[in-house]
Amino acid sequence: MNRGRKYGLSAILAVALTLSAAMPGWAEKEERTPVGEVFLSFDSSIEAGESGGSVDVNVEAGACEVDRVEIVGEKTVWSGGDEPKIKVYLSAEDGYYFAKTGKSMFGLIGENAKYVSAHTKNDKETLVLTVKLDELEAGDIFVSNLVWDATIGHASWDPSDGAKKYRVRLVRGNTSLGSIYTTTETSYDLSGLIDREGVYYFKVQAVDGGNNSGDWIESPSLYIKKEDIPEIKANSSAIKQNPGAGPGTGKWVQDEKGWWFQNSDQSYPYSCWQKINGEWYSFDEQGYMQTGWVCWNDKWYYCDLESGAMWAGKTTPDGHTVGSDGARND
Repeated sequence: MNRGRKYGLSAILAVALTLSAAMPGWAEKEERTPVGEVFLSFDSSIEAGESGGSVDVNVEAGACEVDRVEIVGEKTVWSGGDEPKIKVYLSAEDGYYFAKTGKSMFGLIGENAKYVSAHTKNDKETLVLTVKLDELEAGDIFVSNLVWDATIGHASWDPSDGAKKYRVRLVRGNTSLGSIYTTTETSYDLSGLIDREGVYYFKVQAVDGGNNSGDWIESPSLYIKKEDIPEIKANSSAIKQNPGAGPGTGKWVQDEKGWWFQNSDQSYPYSCWQKINGEWYSFDEQGYMQTGWVCWNDKWYYCDLESGAMWAGKTTPDGHTVGSDGARND
């Protein structure tokens, strides 16, 4: 019996020694110091209606430093209501490690930052913290350069940064016509609503991806005579039947008075602006291309003296600056 008991104790000791040799980590004591609480400050440049943006993160307290910051699911254009999510990569200082990853470990300052999750890597020397920032406020989204194509009764405008769609409405005098129409394009056919002589204008409102809308912007007024209405409707109908014959497709023609543009349907623009091959041109009441300074809707625009194309975001030869919409700044 004693021999059996000895053999039993020897076997248990052998197993314990084997396990200890196979997993030495069990026997080792953690010599590094836990990082403890970490306080981080956040400063974001992300804005609704803009693309990109960045987030600065600084360690205000804690034995670690910020390696890098990543924006999760970055959008081409941010919208009002978006809640940007970021990942913050933290590295422990020498001799330290991240012993915990829970919410209570972090103090988050600025941008109404909220803890989402955290995990460690590289033997707990790296911690990846995911944070959600404050909801973005709706930005100022608006449209500019609203123009009529008087020959076909079409409205057009420049694209707005951040807009996903546009709302359009036609007005004659003080009466709104039809409904509020929605489009993702930067033009709209209003010829079907032009049915009597009068002064017309249209309004456009930009809407972003969060369904936040900007102000209604009004176009210049356009007086349409009764005898011109059948021609306007016919021209518009011809374009629908032959999309390649729309405004901006056609040819330039020069005569003794100057240059004018003949659309593919044989019509020509007059008393309006028209976009041709990506450039805006102004045409007088007789249909001739204008150059130099042009006054439109109480704003001044500069058209190249040779090509006639409107300048934007430049300084004119006489020292004035024009904005991205072409309007003079001073």
